[in-house]
Amino acid sequence: MRIPADAVLLEGIDISTDESAMTGEPEQMEKTAITAENYESNPDPFLLGKTLICNGQGSAMICCVGTNSRSGMAEEKLQTEQDQTPLQQKLEKIANSLAKIGVIAASVTLAIGWGKIILIKLLEK
Repeated sequence: MRIPADAVLLEGIDISTDESAMTGEPEQMEKTAITAENYESNPDPFLLGKTLICNGQGSAMICCVGTNSRSGMAEEKLQTEQDQTPLQQKLEKIANSLAKIGVIAASVTLAIGWGKIILIKLLEK
């Protein structure tokens, strides 16, 4: 089952998640709800959105959705516009120059073609 949003595990039995899509960790992560008994042992009750639950069952409270979730923040950072590198800027200038030369060459060829047709029509009369 895919976790829809960031959540905190309230109670659960043998829950493990595959967080490789978000964190790159290849192993399954064991999740344990925070209780009064295990508070000192630093359990991991956090379920990340867009990760998979591999084993177990339980209930959780959704705490972040959309751009406030970890996956939403990561997606937002990936959607920044990047400036062109100097090489890309030079290549763009060269491409624009070649396009202008192509348009000029096509225009000259068209003008010569029309001139030839007009000249032939005038000489036939």
